[in-house]
Amino acid sequence: KQWYQRRVAITAGQVTKDVLATIKYRGTLHTLMSVCSEEGFFSLYNGFRFAALRQATYGTLRFGIFFSIKRMWNDRGGTDKNLPFLIALGTTAGVTASILTTPIDRMKVLSQSTAQTRKKKKVPTATLR
Repeated sequence: KQWYQRRVAITAGQVTKDVLATIKYRGTLHTLMSVCSEEGFFSLYNGFRFAALRQATYGTLRFGIFFSIKRMWNDRGGTDKNLPFLIALGTTAGVTASILTTPIDRMKVLSQSTAQTRKKKKVPTATLR
């Protein structure tokens, strides 16, 4: 074997070993038991309220934008059968709603962080930074 083939094999083996060493949980049941014992049962629901808020806000915005613009299009003589327009409209509505709800996603991620991080920062304060 050439030297570079040996080096690639050694590097790949080392990376695999490092990745396997950092695996903390072994399956769903082990994860549930570990999180409950380390952080308490209710820590399984950290971030739920933000996830629900984000989903409700995102869905409302997306459908509201889509149908409002579609109604304006139809009032001006457009047709519902225009596929390129509907694709562009759906894309625009989805992207706009996604951009507007990104701060809620950030709050969700911060609230789901480790217990140690949660003790240091309050979620709304950390979100503003």
